[in-house]
Amino acid sequence: MYANGQGALNYKTKAVKWYLKAAQQGFTKAQYNLGLMYFKGEGVPQYYKKAYSWFALAAMDGHKKALKNRDIVADKLSPSGLEQAQEEAEKLNDKINSQYISL
Repeated sequence: MYANGQGALNYKTKAVKWYLKAAQQGFTKAQYNLGLMYFKGEGVPQYYKKAYSWFALAAMDGHKKALKNRDIVADKLSPSGLEQAQEEAEKLNDKINSQYISL
């Protein structure tokens, strides 16, 4: 709702906050939307590595648009930046999966 300005002024930074909370709990659509926010620089500074990481995480769960956008962002990263973004996506995935294992 914050991202679209529904029921409130358009607060992109608040949208990022809520997407992050949901994304860290494994919600694929939130991971994808967070990737978009970082890719576009909405509510956060534009940061392709983080965009790649969130798109990659959503793509791991089968999100088709995330897979496409991950590949678009990959072309904007240096080889070392791409490697770092992939490692971050794997760490995020491990962290999310460990939450479910510990329950």
